[in-house]
Amino acid sequence: MIQRIADSGAVREGKTVSTIIIQQAIDACYEAGGGTVLLEHGTYVSGTLYLKSGVTLEIDASAVLLASPDIRDYGDDTHHNRYK
Repeated sequence: MIQRIADSGAVREGKTVSTIIIQQAIDACYEAGGGTVLLEHGTYVSGTLYLKSGVTLEIDASAVLLASPDIRDYGDDTHHNRYK
C-alpha cells in the first residue's frame, strides 16, 4: 500500500500543519498490514509523528518535511528542550 500525502489533502506550501493527515496515512498503512507513506512535490509541516511497524515514511527528493515551530503541535510525550 502506498499513501501519497499530496493526494490525502495535505497542504504543500510549508505553512499549514499536516500532522493529522500524515498520521492518518501512517495508521492506514499499518492497519493494512504495512506500506509506504510518501511525501512528494512540496513542503510539509508536522508536529509529532508516531511511526509504526511495517510502515515506511519516504520523503522524495521533491519534498521537504519541516518541524512545526509551534510547541502545541507536539505530543505530551515529546521532549520539549529549548536551546538558546
